[in-house]
Amino acid sequence: MPPSRRPAYKTLGMRKLRIAICQFPVSHDVERNASWIRDNMSKAAALQASVIHFPETALTGYGNVAPETQGTDFWQALEKQHGEIEKLASAHGIWVVMGTRRRVGDSTLPANSTYIISDSGQVAAIYDKQKLLPAEKEWYSPGDSDTIVTILGVKCGFLICYELQFPEFFDAYRQE
Repeated sequence: MPPSRRPAYKTLGMRKLRIAICQFPVSHDVERNASWIRDNMSKAAALQASVIHFPETALTGYGNVAPETQGTDFWQALEKQHGEIEKLASAHGIWVVMGTRRRVGDSTLPANSTYIISDSGQVAAIYDKQKLLPAEKEWYSPGDSDTIVTILGVKCGFLICYELQFPEFFDAYRQE
């Protein structure tokens, strides 16, 4: 877009929100995915991004793959990788929006989740996908709440993939 046609943005004294979007060949190998995530976090930080965004289930892989088929220590490995990613977020001072899954209460099914990790390495929020595709209902537990996080002065609402088709989510976020 030519400079004369670019919209004028006011920063209102806050840092601009510079977002890096990352896609990589996601597999069901948590350690391999985590390596891609960490590498891309470092690249995004070097490019002075304030946030890096990864796709749905980037860390764990998508679909009907039971944790027990991925090894008896799947949840421990997942927790370890979450910790490493959180440490790196702090070291680079970058926010991370990362698709993963997590155990939810007494449910035997995990949630398809987005972790929002702050630039200090803390989990600022977790959003669990609420609207599941028919096949996903056999794979994941649905979430039940909206998630809004303010990142560098910008209110950000979170949805996952298919949920883009539901205007009521956008209406709810506009109300916040």
